[in-house]
Amino acid sequence: MKRVYSIWVCMNEKENSLNHFHLVDNKIIGNKTWKGMLDLLNIVMVGITNKESKEEEVSDMCNLSLGVREKAMQEKARSIIINMYEKNKSKEEIADLTNSTIEFVEDTIHGYETGRITADGREKMVV
Repeated sequence: MKRVYSIWVCMNEKENSLNHFHLVDNKIIGNKTWKGMLDLLNIVMVGITNKESKEEEVSDMCNLSLGVREKAMQEKARSIIINMYEKNKSKEEIADLTNSTIEFVEDTIHGYETGRITADGREKMVV
């Protein structure tokens, strides 16, 4: 399963806004921890006014898709690194072949070995 972002743009709002909605595990009765990834469903709400926006607010909203894209690219890079690591490539070879720093390769491998990063490169959400 892949992480999904649904982006909604609402026009004619009273003020510019950007909100991120996502699942959380609120324990009401008992302490059961459900297995699975809570970060799979994400909703982003963008509110835009008719008024001329402040440059900073517009910049933040325009760069939203860039942040989502960069995260996806990082996850793909980690997935490739983990795949090469499982095929017994050295850290130096992996860094060279993926054009990554040795520090990024080591962090990815350490995260994978400790369970912080999944085989497909995603960081597990800690709840």
